[in-house]
Amino acid sequence: MVRLPNVSMVFLLAVLFSAARFGIWPALFSSGLSFLAYNFFLIEPLHSFSVTEPHELLALFVLLAVAVLTSAIAGHAREQARRAAEREVPSRRLYKFARRLSALADPQSVVDHAAIQAHGDLRCPCMILLRGQGGLVVSTAWPPADRLDPEALAAASLALTKGEATGMGTAHCPTVPWLFLPLRTPEGTIGVIGAALSDAILDPEARTLFETVAELTATALARLGQEITAARTAAETERVRNTLLASVSHDSRTPLASILGASTSLIEYGARLPEPARRDLLVQVKDEAEQLDGMVKNLLAMTRLEAGALELNRDWSDLQELFDRAVAFAKRHGAPSTAMRPDRCARAPPWNCRAR
Repeated sequence: MVRLPNVSMVFLLAVLFSAARFGIWPALFSSGLSFLAYNFFLIEPLHSFSVTEPHELLALFVLLAVAVLTSAIAGHAREQARRAAEREVPSRRLYKFARRLSALADPQSVVDHAAIQAHGDLRCPCMILLRGQGGLVVSTAWPPADRLDPEALAAASLALTKGEATGMGTAHCPTVPWLFLPLRTPEGTIGVIGAALSDAILDPEARTLFETVAELTATALARLGQEITAARTAAETERVRNTLLASVSHDSRTPLASILGASTSLIEYGARLPEPARRDLLVQVKDEAEQLDGMVKNLLAMTRLEAGALELNRDWSDLQELFDRAVAFAKRHGAPSTAMRPDRCARAPPWNCRAR
């Protein structure tokens, strides 16, 4: 014959099953039924709810206490598991939203996806306004809309200025039926995201979800802004580099041509040239070589500046000296006189025709 304490485990098993399957309240109901059934079927006198022996009464109430505690613990564990499963759904949605944002390359696509995400999470109209030249400008909304009433727009502008939440449930403009959150980036607040709440205030979990959407949106917009700035800087750098190379190529042709012409004249006619003409050609070679050397030094200095290995040493310059050097350079490379035009070089001595 099975002893009564062992039979009571069957009733506790029923309580545990009810708590794990249906929750705490059905488990408490099952505990009461177990208490009554145990008393009615197993305690003398049988088929009666009266108890004659004190030790049996104690066993009966111990069964009830154990059943209630067990049902409470099991029911609480089931409730915690249910809440965790509910929180997992928005977490999964936020994860997918973050992955979509990381793949977008257009700021407008980012704000469009953010408005749709916020609308799906909060089940209310959502709008994103970005900073423009004249203030906040509606960038996107879901369901589609293109304007805000003046009171809501003032609350949104306040959120942009203060960098804090405004609207319903906040200390700023609590009568406005919107909740506006700033989109903050390391460079500053670039806009706001708003949700039309009507008369309902967001619960803490929904508020946290909305704030997370705002942070992810601001981060994605900041990333795209940095990428766009980097692309523009790279394009401008490439343009300047191409311009510099074209300028260097053009400016180096004149001294190289002069050096080539003077050296050729010295090689071919050196013995027949008078001493002043030879000296003039040698001076010309020296001046043009110094000019090329200066150009090469400037290019090297520019390269070191870009690499951060050279510091600028600012000092005063004499404008008269700069003008004199410019005039001397123009005289060396200016247009030939009437007596030395290119069409007369064939009849002039070779040392009088500077190679162009």
